[in-house]
Amino acid sequence: MYPDNIFATDIFRKATHTEFVKMERGCLSLQLSMLNDWFQPFDQLPHDIKVNILQVFSLKFSLLDSAYRTMNAFPSSTDTKWAIHYGQYIDSTDLEHFFKDDKDPGESARLMASVIKSLQGVKNKLVKYKILETEVVALIGILLWNEVSFLLADNKTAEEVRDRIYSELHNFLILHYGLSGTGARLGGLLFILHEINVISKEINEHVIIGKLFNPHLIEVWDD
Repeated sequence: MYPDNIFATDIFRKATHTEFVKMERGCLSLQLSMLNDWFQPFDQLPHDIKVNILQVFSLKFSLLDSAYRTMNAFPSSTDTKWAIHYGQYIDSTDLEHFFKDDKDPGESARLMASVIKSLQGVKNKLVKYKILETEVVALIGILLWNEVSFLLADNKTAEEVRDRIYSELHNFLILHYGLSGTGARLGGLLFILHEINVISKEINEHVIIGKLFNPHLIEVWDD
């Protein structure tokens, strides 16, 4: 969408909801490729199972990914910007700009305000922990295999992969923060996942917000 930004650094544009939806739909195939290539054995699952999992996982991944992007781009706790995709941001003090193409920008902005406030809280925790990319990837893996395990209750492979991620994350934390710091940090990271799940549930429980913030429609996957 922004070819002039390819060779630039740290250039962000205030996005609209229309642009957000275009980018979000374009990212779906990239998410699928990411999971197939780097989160094995996801690539071995049947297509219909992949679709069902991605329809739930995709929103949670996007929330965590955007929180990490925002932490890096706008780390200050007082910054009102929220990074969404490459080169795009939302300003929580000007949500009507984001929804300027909607029928009622003011109402859409009002509904989105609580979600953005909750996400800013997640971002502030990431900043506090100075979370590392490896930790974010581990959390993404846990999110994914939690969804697989929930959908395929008898799938022992999902539990085994998730347990391996827990183990590797635990060992990583010990190497970086020592035994004394690992327990609290692991608990904090898993609480971040809990918050992502709560925000995702809030979005999905409110049909209007869901349509605004989660344009992962079935027909997109069928295409």
